[in-house]
Amino acid sequence: MRSGRIGGRRVVAGAARGAFASGGLKLHGADGEPVMVRGTATGIVVAGMRRATTGKSTTSGRPKGAVRYGVAEASKLVLYDGKGNPLKGTDIISALAATGHAGLRDARAKHTAKQSARQLIAAVKAQERLVKARRVRAIVTGVTEEGMSQSEVAVLAEISQAQVSRIIKAAGADMLTPTPNEIIDERDAGEIDDAEMLARLIEIDCTYNQYPDGGNAAVDAFVPGTWNQIESAFHGGRITYEQYRLIVQAHAQELRNSSGQ
Repeated sequence: MRSGRIGGRRVVAGAARGAFASGGLKLHGADGEPVMVRGTATGIVVAGMRRATTGKSTTSGRPKGAVRYGVAEASKLVLYDGKGNPLKGTDIISALAATGHAGLRDARAKHTAKQSARQLIAAVKAQERLVKARRVRAIVTGVTEEGMSQSEVAVLAEISQAQVSRIIKAAGADMLTPTPNEIIDERDAGEIDDAEMLARLIEIDCTYNQYPDGGNAAVDAFVPGTWNQIESAFHGGRITYEQYRLIVQAHAQELRNSSGQ
């Protein structure tokens, strides 16, 4: 964080006085620049304190050059206390809300509700994908593992025998065990926690990209492996860097073998 910048935006030096200073938090940026943070009805206001030159406030009671952040934007900030400990925006908001900023508490509650709605939608979508995958697996298992006829499975699944046939033909060799995507969906759906998801992704037997005939076949002969799902989950933000690092570490030998190293 460069001097005079908070969250990538310029904070002009100004005096944190009067009503603004009352009830505020004295923090600083990564380079030590002091700032004052105060709660508002809709978020927070951040003002620089170094080389205070204006000594005046605007009609709204905050110093000139102060930057206002809504709750969603403020939650992404990272400032530091007097001991150099990082305080995330959500911590700052909580601290200010606890000091009696009723409007800020209401704004935080609305932001939390919005985040909860997003999480709920993500969980429902994950559940839908799990139901579809498990239905396919049950059909494949019934025919290939338990000796049921396609007609029997069709009656139980309430689909046509032709649909059962297409599902069997389209199913890959790894269809009988949960894929990385399914394990991550189980976490998103609330069936397992992060720790169990990580343990299973570390232990899972992944398949890797294959090109028939030593890689000289046409592009349409390419067979993607389930490892691609872990790569996509990381790049899509569904697993963290630390989770991804531990998974790669556990599969290091297989990854080297798949690349011919």
